[in-house]
Amino acid sequence: MLNKNLLKNIGFILALLGVFTMSGISENIQIGAFAVADTDDPVINLMNSLDLTNTEVKEVAIYIKQGKYDEAMRKYSAYLIYKIRNLDLGEFLWHNTLVSQIKMDDADIITGKISEEEYRIRNKNNPLKDEFYNLFGKPDSIPEKWIDLNDNGGVYANFYNFIPLASAYWNTTDEVYLKKWFQITSGFCLNQKKQIEALSSTPAFNSHLANWTNSAQVSLSQANRTTNIIKSLAVFAKCLPAGGNNVQWSDVLKPRNEEVPAEVLSLIPEKQLAAIVLSLINDHPTALIERYINAGAAPNQRFSGLVSLALISRIFSEFKEVRHIDQQANTGIIDYVKGMYYPDGAILEQSFNYNMASNSESKQLLSLYNGYKNIPAWAEDLKAKVDYTDRMFTALASPVGGLPGLGSYMPPNAPALWQSQEIQDNWKISAKIDDSKKAYTSIAFPYAGYYILRNGWDMMDDLYMSFVGSSRSRGHSSPNTNAIEVVAYGRKFLTYGGIPWYDTSMAPDNQKSEYEKINSYFAEDSSYKNNTVIVNGKSQSKTNKDGNILQDARVETYPARWLTTENYDFVEGIWDGGYKQASDIKIMRISHSRQVIFIKDAGLWVINDIMKNTNAYGKYEYSQMWGFTPKNEAKKAEGFSSDQVVIDDGSNYIMTQDKNGPNLWLYNFSSNNLTYEKYYGGRDSEQYLGWYSLGASGEKFPKVDIHVKWFGEKPVITAVVPSKNSRSLVTSKTDLSQDNVSGFEITTTGGNIITYLASASDNVFGIGMLSVEGRSILINKTSNGKVSGIVLGCISIKSNGKRILTKHKDFQFELEGNRLKNVVPVTVPTRFEWKETALGAVPEYSGISLDELASAECNLNEPVNGITNVDPKNIHFTWQKSEEATYYKLLIADDKNFKNIVSAVETSLTHIIISDLEPGQKYFWKVQAYNNRGLLRNNEKHSSSFSTEGYVKQNNKNIGTLIISIISTILISSFAIVLNKRKH
Repeated sequence: MLNKNLLKNIGFILALLGVFTMSGISENIQIGAFAVADTDDPVINLMNSLDLTNTEVKEVAIYIKQGKYDEAMRKYSAYLIYKIRNLDLGEFLWHNTLVSQIKMDDADIITGKISEEEYRIRNKNNPLKDEFYNLFGKPDSIPEKWIDLNDNGGVYANFYNFIPLASAYWNTTDEVYLKKWFQITSGFCLNQKKQIEALSSTPAFNSHLANWTNSAQVSLSQANRTTNIIKSLAVFAKCLPAGGNNVQWSDVLKPRNEEVPAEVLSLIPEKQLAAIVLSLINDHPTALIERYINAGAAPNQRFSGLVSLALISRIFSEFKEVRHIDQQANTGIIDYVKGMYYPDGAILEQSFNYNMASNSESKQLLSLYNGYKNIPAWAEDLKAKVDYTDRMFTALASPVGGLPGLGSYMPPNAPALWQSQEIQDNWKISAKIDDSKKAYTSIAFPYAGYYILRNGWDMMDDLYMSFVGSSRSRGHSSPNTNAIEVVAYGRKFLTYGGIPWYDTSMAPDNQKSEYEKINSYFAEDSSYKNNTVIVNGKSQSKTNKDGNILQDARVETYPARWLTTENYDFVEGIWDGGYKQASDIKIMRISHSRQVIFIKDAGLWVINDIMKNTNAYGKYEYSQMWGFTPKNEAKKAEGFSSDQVVIDDGSNYIMTQDKNGPNLWLYNFSSNNLTYEKYYGGRDSEQYLGWYSLGASGEKFPKVDIHVKWFGEKPVITAVVPSKNSRSLVTSKTDLSQDNVSGFEITTTGGNIITYLASASDNVFGIGMLSVEGRSILINKTSNGKVSGIVLGCISIKSNGKRILTKHKDFQFELEGNRLKNVVPVTVPTRFEWKETALGAVPEYSGISLDELASAECNLNEPVNGITNVDPKNIHFTWQKSEEATYYKLLIADDKNFKNIVSAVETSLTHIIISDLEPGQKYFWKVQAYNNRGLLRNNEKHSSSFSTEGYVKQNNKNIGTLIISIISTILISSFAIVLNKRKH
């Protein structure tokens, strides 16, 4: 290893040559106050890594300057313990499980307090972790052997298996757990990295989960290991002076302010602590910085890595090496917060379990800086995002618990709540259901494309439908555009199918032989588990129409109309990204539009599915998929058996038949000929269908899937009608479908007469005295004679032959004689924020019509896309005028994702000259249109690129050769000096 004065000399020469500054070399190589000979003593190495100018360790510095390293370490150990005791470190992952009897037994066998035989007797269903190598036994030595060629290091890769030593210490006050944890952890930090890197050219190294490289699983394990080591260390520090459970386990990582006697501080083995801290500040950060500072990793994994780096930088800020870690962590977190959160609070990764975990990590990260003098630049923005995300989780929550199924998230499956009040009360507690009345009901998160159509918050009386209209993005996801779930009267009817096994080890023995077939139903490229529409049996594509996925959260809303009023909700989604299965050729130029109207006073939803095919050839089969929640007696979860879901294909409807509980009817109406297929644990050789997954591990169960199939592009209408009992709310129904129009008239038990007509193109619809030219019309006549409805795509509307003037094409209305009143436009939200009212927070949107949306586009003219040799000092930018805009923002970046903006200019004109770009560069540009309602459109999808005129860079070959020559001379001279000293 080079001594630090030598490095300083090299830095000085390089600085003279203009390669980098002296401050740069001192910061990146961490030159200390003294040149110290190499040593294997972790105490000396750690003390010489301290920043002696840091006033917080000035008493430690006195001993270091005197060469009294043991005394310095003793002083530093006390300083660190008190520092950690005063910090709020949140919780461990799966925090409450860490004090279970199984975890206590794990701690006891690791420390040799119980035998392997006794462990097996206590834990018949929990296999002995015999991969612990030589780690079992009383704490009498530091383990040195860490590599077994027959094992991949999974038992210690993330150090989760050693947390029970900390929780057992909290629980029992027995110091044996503390001693054993410090021996294991310091042994790992001293030995494991050297041992695995000695095998770097072998297959064992490549498959090892703790090989310290920049790769997905290894880096994630390293991030978690860093966090788990720090938090375990904190448990020991916070449970001094004598351990014990004088605080609840839920609060064990909260701040502790009690004084600790000096003799108690000596329980912490200082040399072992030094080895652990050295590894945390030197070895652990490298791969984490490489992998997580810039975007690219799965978002949840990236944030876990950034949090672990922030823990290091906050807790060990007194070390020179940590300055760089702090800078990198801050850079990464700023970028993460900017790119991962939508303005409505949703997180880019479409998987609520990871979203909830990341939001929890964010709160813990913010708590770490409570009372800290140097609050990071990202803290305020992250706090605001976390608050919005929490509000989103509350708004999305189902009446029976959980959120909509999404990505790797599966909500809890409720028991038969309608059977007794006791079941309801117990379920509310176990599922943590908040059924308090909010100031709002239905809600749109228009940036992410998440929507809820509901009439209240009561678990047993209210109705709820979730709708997903989002685009594909980074991280865990599912091809689920236009997917819905339905909950009503305390029962989940239509459900998400669930999540796949992550690997074969998670499948039970009785299903391992079918691993691939069963998993194909649940895979992240499968739409079969979603209540949406597929084409020719193929799932929606995993990429958007342009073949890409979102790398950063949109700053514009999802371009879909939305309405919520006292009487109606309306939502729509469009999927046009193609359909594909595995390596098959993607089917393009077919789009699926789904519109949903919630008729609140009737207690039902109307769904309009329209397939648009612009291919010049081919015949395509469309399948509307409905997945029914299954009964699972082993899990005490209430659903439907196969014989309880019935098809009446003669009358085109599906119904559930549970004589003792709520039921659901799906009535189909269409000019297309409809056929029905039922699947229940289906094992067709081409594709398994009709399955259900409660989690990533364990058995997969059969459930009823019904596919409604058709050919042709006429609308398929579905009335979704729940009931509290075994009688349908629909007393009569008439299919009004004819030619290009699909529709119905139904009468309900409440006296509503509902008529709905729709076409894939403009048509004339007549309902009673109304005549409407447009795309669709819904009329709802209540028992008291009140008439209201919704019109979409209205060109003209007449009552008794008299034309009624309206300035909107899409609107809700009430009809009184020949007059429309209480007209509410159906618009595309362009902004979302929470507004505080006397009744509580409510969502507030700004919206524009589809016509306004189209006119808001500001298409780019010059410079034309792909042009080269553009003069960087005289670039003319022009774009199309947006009718709704009052000003524009021109953005120029050097990357296509616009993460690195090099120029941002506002103007009220549609042209501008830019003269300060660099030559020899490729740039990307786009224009955003604004008015007093905020951002109208962000034409990122239509961004253009150009490159500035050619430029030959200065040839740096000669100076590079000179630098290498100088460094080589210094090295040779230094080695000669060292050899000469050794001879003497």
